[in-house]
This record gives sequence, structure tokens and C-alpha cells, in this order.
Amino acid sequence: MLCLFFLNNSKEPEIVHTLADDQIGISLPEIVYADTDTCIFYDYHGVFVYDLNSKKTSDFVSFSENGFSGHIEGDDATFVYSGNKGRKIYITDTSNKLFIYDINKKKGELSDQSFDSVPGNSLDKLEYSETNDESDVSGTYILPDNSKMYWTIDAKKDDEVTYSDIRLNINKNGTDREYTIFK
Repeated sequence: MLCLFFLNNSKEPEIVHTLADDQIGISLPEIVYADTDTCIFYDYHGVFVYDLNSKKTSDFVSFSENGFSGHIEGDDATFVYSGNKGRKIYITDTSNKLFIYDINKKKGELSDQSFDSVPGNSLDKLEYSETNDESDVSGTYILPDNSKMYWTIDAKKDDEVTYSDIRLNINKNGTDREYTIFK
């Protein structure tokens, strides 16, 4: 008897659903890398890898589970960078420790080296503008194909904005695409 098992890689990390009804902190997630297929962003909880084609979060790296504070400002702030065209995620903090996550392998580890050892020219950089005609809550990130990426809020309540209220938007050649990440 021959049995074949297929892995289902379409399952999203549980945090995407857990956070849906949680109130957003003082700022929207920070986008660290994006191209036509992927958006990598972070907030207080960790780093999210969102697949724009499947419209699902394909990966999540927790700050707390990897020894980082989850504060994105202040004396013990956590910082996130990407490299290798969005295939590597570098997480560091004010103590300069370095956690490197490989998106292809879905594996990360604390490095023996400090973040200072990562060459600056190996990091991905997105152009960012504080102004945005399409959104009053977010600036604009310019993608390599000159598309514009930004956050909007679809708040149905007056008092609090939850994760399920935020939308990732891409404007390419005047056409908008909207993504609801937290459901």
C-alpha cells in the first residue's frame, strides 16, 4: 500500500487571526521590504512576511520568542532590516545583538556577530515619502517597479482601530489593489 502525504503550506501563522481584534498601538506597521510578490513588515509583535499573490501571511518571526523586547522606540528598541532582495531578515536592538532569519529556509538564529558586521550595502532600501495623497494615516513606500505601497484604515468604529481595520494598498499605474492581512 502506498500512501502519499502532501504538506499544506497555505496555513497562515495563528498570530494573524489572534491579533485581528486587538487594538493597534501608536503606529502602523513599518514596511522593510516589498516587491511585486512579497511585503515584509513589522510591528510590536514581530516580523510578518506577506505573500501578495496568495493574499496570505506566509511567515512570522516573533520578537519575544527570539529575545527581543518588541519596543520599536526607546532605549530597548528593536529594529528590522532586510537584505538579499527580501530573502534575509536582520533583527537587532540597541545592544547591537543580531538575529538573522532566512525566508527561503524559514529558519533563523542568533548570530555570533553584531549588527555592525552587516555591510550597509547589502541591506535593501525602499524609498519612503512622508506625504501621501491616497492615505491620511501613512506615508508612501515606492517599490522597485515604481508602484506605491501604503497603509489605510477601514475603521467602522469611532473609538478604536484594530488590526482587522488596517489595509495594505498598492497603486500601480493608477490601479489600486487592497489587502486585508489580519482577519
